[in-house]
Amino acid sequence: MFVAVAATLLAAAGAYPLAYLYERAGGTIWPCVLLHSLAHLITVVIWPAGELTAPLAFMAVAAVSPWLVFAFGPRRSSSGS
Repeated sequence: MFVAVAATLLAAAGAYPLAYLYERAGGTIWPCVLLHSLAHLITVVIWPAGELTAPLAFMAVAAVSPWLVFAFGPRRSSSGS
């Protein structure tokens, strides 16, 4: 039950940023695929057998990394006209 709730929250956390990235990329899914794949890379690279830290680290990276697309968005001009 805990895993299902955590997975649902994780999907909800990434939905809006990935949709934003899709729109900013001109309707192509490839930047979203790359970001999603990089988030999953942590499970391949540092997941020792029997360790619980890698799945938790994956969930943290997968929940936070999509929100980085907003850090690199268009900058608004601060000059008021």
